[in-house]
Amino acid sequence: MLVEQINAKETKLPLQITNTPEVVWQNCSFDIVGVLTQTLENNKYSLTFQDELTKYRVAVAIMQQYAIMQQYAITVARVLLRKLF
Repeated sequence: MLVEQINAKETKLPLQITNTPEVVWQNCSFDIVGVLTQTLENNKYSLTFQDELTKYRVAVAIMQQYAIMQQYAITVARVLLRKLF
């Protein structure tokens, strides 16, 4: 166990300074998660959104990850307009 503790200390990375947003919606993150278990509406992926200041999160089930980048952008835009704004 002593060897494991020594190795953990050697590989520990230093903390990094991060930028904290000053106002809501200043920094937001998006991601597509999947392949998940298929829903009754044939959705297999989840589009996730998070505001970095408030940690407000939304996850929306979507059908496809993306076929091409244009389809990806259209899918994200539709979800944002219908579910978030």
